[in-house]
Amino acid sequence: MARERRCSVRELQQTVTPEEFLEWVAFQTIDPGPELLGAALIACQLHNMFADRAHQITPSDVLGLYKPPRDPDDIERELFAFFGAMAKRKDTPDG
Repeated sequence: MARERRCSVRELQQTVTPEEFLEWVAFQTIDPGPELLGAALIACQLHNMFADRAHQITPSDVLGLYKPPRDPDDIERELFAFFGAMAKRKDTPDG
C-alpha cells in the first residue's frame, strides 16, 4: 500500500485507518493487479511449450511466488503490530 501511495510506511500508518487498510487487503485478495494477468499469460505459453512436463506451470511459478496458507492468528498479530505502533506513537506527547 505504501508503494502504491508513494509514501513511507510511517506516513502510511499516520494516514490510514484500520478499516481502510483491511478494505485494501480484501481488495488485493480479489484483484491482485496486472502483474498476475501477465504472469498467467506467460504461464499458459510456457505450459503449451512444455506440455510433456508433469508439473503444470502456474502464474506463481512465473512470478516466483509461493504463498502458503496463512494462519488467521498470524494475520491478527501483524495487524496489531502495524496499528499498535501507530497507537503508541499517538499516545506520546509529540505524536
